[in-house]
Amino acid sequence: TYQDEPNYDLATRDGQGTFFVYMYRDILNDLADAKNIVTDNNDLDAVKASKLGQIELLEVFTWHILVDVFGDVPYTEALKASEGNYQPKYDDDQAIYTDLFRRIDQAILALEAGGTGFEDAELIYGGDNTAWLKFANSLKLKLAVRVADIDQALATSNAAAAYSAGVFESDADNFSYPFEADPPNTNPLWTSLVQSGRSDFVVANTMVDLIVPLNDPRTPLYFDDNQIPYIGGEYGTNTPFANFTHIGP
Repeated sequence: TYQDEPNYDLATRDGQGTFFVYMYRDILNDLADAKNIVTDNNDLDAVKASKLGQIELLEVFTWHILVDVFGDVPYTEALKASEGNYQPKYDDDQAIYTDLFRRIDQAILALEAGGTGFEDAELIYGGDNTAWLKFANSLKLKLAVRVADIDQALATSNAAAAYSAGVFESDADNFSYPFEADPPNTNPLWTSLVQSGRSDFVVANTMVDLIVPLNDPRTPLYFDDNQIPYIGGEYGTNTPFANFTHIGP
């Protein structure tokens, strides 16, 4: 229904810019504040290292998403508005990834120092350091795969180290946030696609044309059966809801 985004009319609907702002303003800034609060609290000596290790991994996770989406982003000078730096330089994406490997290793050392982190206040693993270490190694492995075509030596060494230390073995290990069934703490995708009652989303031809010839077994889950054979909407053109394949339930 809305053609602004697929036609790159970002002045009208700048979804990408909004995402960029959220990642810095609402996630990285909050994590930086959390890290400062933990660091300054002298009553947390027994658990301070594990708390900081968990925060560090959340920061690394956020930075890797920013780099994957945008490439070069502000990094070394970012989040320093309190110091008067309102125009941080953009860092090279490869240099950022290299530093993220270093930060993961530092976080692993912090977690290995012991402590229970944020315990039950941490909703992902409930303060389970073993689970956090698996996440750290799995994140390292993920980043290694990302850079394999750019820096094979860096990728190989980090992938091997991550695998030998222990990575995710099943869905039970997944790093996933436990959304609640009732608003306002529901999964935002569910909120947008289901709770909203909207019926104006169709799948794109770039997706349909890619996976249908492969007989991908996930196809009937991704796509609804309102149009068989599947018909994807073409980017940048008007795609009436009734004429194209809908998103699967």
